[in-house]
Amino acid sequence: MIEGFPAGPYCSGDWDEEFWQDQMGSVHCDDDHPTPRSDGLPYPNSFEFCAFDSIEALGTWFGGWLEKLEERDYRIHVYEIPKSSVQMGRVQVLADLRQAKLVRIESCISSELEIAV
Repeated sequence: MIEGFPAGPYCSGDWDEEFWQDQMGSVHCDDDHPTPRSDGLPYPNSFEFCAFDSIEALGTWFGGWLEKLEERDYRIHVYEIPKSSVQMGRVQVLADLRQAKLVRIESCISSELEIAV
């Protein structure tokens, strides 16, 4: 992880084992939620994060889990990143966060996400 950047639900140091193993983690092991490598991306370097190229893509990936993520204090961090620092997979992107500029932080249950899900 990069100091100063938040961790997502798959790599948070603050695991909620029941939530991960018994709920979201068990359904996020399919073709719609591929690992970076099975999505056509290289294994992430320490300065890279898996991300999405749109709010709609994030809403599709986490659809049905956004309220539970909100309850666990997760937030959506929107960054502006040069295209040259992003690798596109089938459903996710690999982003070099050293090149990222924070644009805004949103609730997981914002109206934009409700439309996307």
